[in-house]
Amino acid sequence: MASSLLLIFSWRGMFFSAGILTLLIAAVLIKTLKEPEKGLQDSVQPADADNPTSLDDEVSAPHPLQTLKTREAIGHFIRSPRFWLISLGVSALAVLFEFQVFLPIYLSETYDLAPAYAGIASSTFSLGCLVAVFSGGFIYDKLTKKSLIYALGLSLTLAVASLLLLRVLGDQGSTGALELTLTVLLIFLFGFSISPAYYIPMSVFSISFGGRHCGLLVGLIDAIAYFGAMSFDFIGGAVANKEGGWQDFILILIVTSVLATIIMTTFLYLDYRHSRQAMLEPTKLECINPAS
Repeated sequence: MASSLLLIFSWRGMFFSAGILTLLIAAVLIKTLKEPEKGLQDSVQPADADNPTSLDDEVSAPHPLQTLKTREAIGHFIRSPRFWLISLGVSALAVLFEFQVFLPIYLSETYDLAPAYAGIASSTFSLGCLVAVFSGGFIYDKLTKKSLIYALGLSLTLAVASLLLLRVLGDQGSTGALELTLTVLLIFLFGFSISPAYYIPMSVFSISFGGRHCGLLVGLIDAIAYFGAMSFDFIGGAVANKEGGWQDFILILIVTSVLATIIMTTFLYLDYRHSRQAMLEPTKLECINPAS
């Protein structure tokens, strides 16, 4: 929605406003995200020590990576097929998310919209992500791992369908109000469809698989994803810059979306199978067989 500022500000004024807002947010974070006072820590510790049902007692077994050093944890990650599947899947989804970078240009060139209105129209992508992630977080916790395979598989299939319809609309060559409305709705559906698979499984997997090294695991996965997104920016920009290049651009997204659906569905299946094996063999530590 910040794109609407272009209706009253210049580009320079918009960047200046964003800088001021960033400084205000940084000041609030510095003020609020502080270590608790020593007195408060001391008052919490005795109560925790007297509690016989503390978190340490509830954990039946230590995490397999608890005693591993950083280098050993990285070796554990790269030997796991699930790590590579989630990394490639999130990388493909990151490429799809890069569409939002090109959306204002796409809408401006296709429907002859002013930059401010093109930015406002493209915000439906972020709105779809917001609705999906907010509602998906509640639904994700209530579904079994087996149900997640079908739920996220269906969600990503809808993403493929929305891109196909976008390409069909582009083939028609019409730029009327009806076509623009349908395009905006499809953009909303696209953002709604890909965001749960992009955000939630990777976060949950990183915590359960990475243990105390979950931050390292998230960093590795995100690094691979950003490399894929960066590579697409070069390729996608060159393709879109050609005559009639937006149709080829969307075709690349369609192929990427199909790959993301296959990879993420395979990852979810392997994760489901691993959880079943863990239930059948609760005493078997994952680090004994890291490639499971």
